[in-house]
Amino acid sequence: MDDFEQEEFLGSLKVMLYCSSVLWALIVPVIVIPFFAYYFDNYYLLFGIPIAYVSSFLGIVGSRLPLYFLLLCIGYGFWNGFNPRQYIIFFGLVSFCNFLFAAFADGYWEQIKTIQYGEDAKEYAEFLALTENSSIYQPTFEEFKEMRNDALQSSSKTF
Repeated sequence: MDDFEQEEFLGSLKVMLYCSSVLWALIVPVIVIPFFAYYFDNYYLLFGIPIAYVSSFLGIVGSRLPLYFLLLCIGYGFWNGFNPRQYIIFFGLVSFCNFLFAAFADGYWEQIKTIQYGEDAKEYAEFLALTENSSIYQPTFEEFKEMRNDALQSSSKTF
């Protein structure tokens, strides 16, 4: 297997892992949490669905709040016993699982962008971050590469 085939395989593997992480973070809570609510005969556990989506958002943003919530749940579990029927234990596990899958999906997405666009994607992301809140025209990635290459060529001609 040559290098190109290996990179293509790893790229498609990362795309598959990204899709499965998104599936687990967005669709599985809607299926699994009602099952547990029915199994435990406690429909207050359905509040775990919005908790799961909030923790997914926090995982993408990069907040560590679900990790602290998990530590709180572990401490509560040691103090009162681990019972998934307790609200704080159930919500803590749901929050951490969804946080984990959303963080995986975000990490895989960054790797896919790097594979697809190369190292220029980091420069483009920095450029967009600088011009995000201004009225400056934000070019597409291809326009950005052309502008950067033109600037590099014109600077090399002056020296």
